[in-house]
Amino acid sequence: MNVPEKPGKRVPAIFFRTEGGGEPVRDWLKATLSAEDRKRVGHDIMTVEYGRPVHGFIKKTGRTPAEELSLARGNKKKHEKGLP
Repeated sequence: MNVPEKPGKRVPAIFFRTEGGGEPVRDWLKATLSAEDRKRVGHDIMTVEYGRPVHGFIKKTGRTPAEELSLARGNKKKHEKGLP
């Protein structure tokens, strides 16, 4: 059975499927995680599927502007601390 994709997905999440049609990862998630944790994982999967706005700029010279480097370094620190 094919499930139609929701419009706007950039990267559709596809679970591994056995020859018999089972989905071991999905089954494990349902059997092992609490409802709250399943919701969190589902949200993370949706984030990957639909993407998030990404900062970018067009580099017109050999040097990266100081403001862009500062923003990138700040985002890296947040990422390393596990902050959104």
